[in-house]
Amino acid sequence: MSAEIKRLDSNKVHILKRLAGIIWFRIGLFAPEFLETILRDLWEVTRLSNELRGKFSVKVRVRRERVWKDMLNSIENQNNILILEFGVADGYATSWWLKQLSCSSDSRYFGFDTFKGLETNWRKLESGTFNKNGLPPDLKLPKNWKFVIGDVRQEFDDKFMKNLDFDGVRIFMFDLDLAEPSKYVFDKIINRLRKNDILYFDELKDESEFQLLIELMRVRKCNLISTTFTNAAFRIL
Repeated sequence: MSAEIKRLDSNKVHILKRLAGIIWFRIGLFAPEFLETILRDLWEVTRLSNELRGKFSVKVRVRRERVWKDMLNSIENQNNILILEFGVADGYATSWWLKQLSCSSDSRYFGFDTFKGLETNWRKLESGTFNKNGLPPDLKLPKNWKFVIGDVRQEFDDKFMKNLDFDGVRIFMFDLDLAEPSKYVFDKIINRLRKNDILYFDELKDESEFQLLIELMRVRKCNLISTTFTNAAFRIL
């Protein structure tokens, strides 16, 4: 067991072991040597969560779907929402939002992805992981919902910015995984953010996304809507 884990007080260790047991069971890893790795990862996300709770007062959720629900419930007019999802993959999040907003005729959605998988290695995943052969998820989208297929650094350009002229709440969902395209999108929107915009970070455990959050808080006032141990949503004040 690592020295970091040993230094945790008994209560934290107990909580981490419970969480580790849940993950251990779900992903089918029954070999004991995986336990320390899981605990070490959980220690890191617990540290991150504690930092967030030190700055904001909010309940930590277990699943990201609860974060999404908290985001939606925080919006007064749910019939007028613009969602920009950066990183679609198999369309799981898209399907969730589509179900929630199925009766909202004025809402709009743009989902950016190459659908060719990771451009470079990420964590322990090799480039090409999540490859869908350039094809978006087979979802029946409303007329105001659209997948934007291609490199976000080319598609999310100045010409596209006219689509941000939207009088409702705008939700920016970061799930590109890789640092470079994530930073590109962030730099494009940071000076265009306005009151009540919502930013969601799906991989806040990663240093690259965490640095985007730090940069956001340096230049804009925001409050934390909801968080899990690895992702979080913030509203611009």
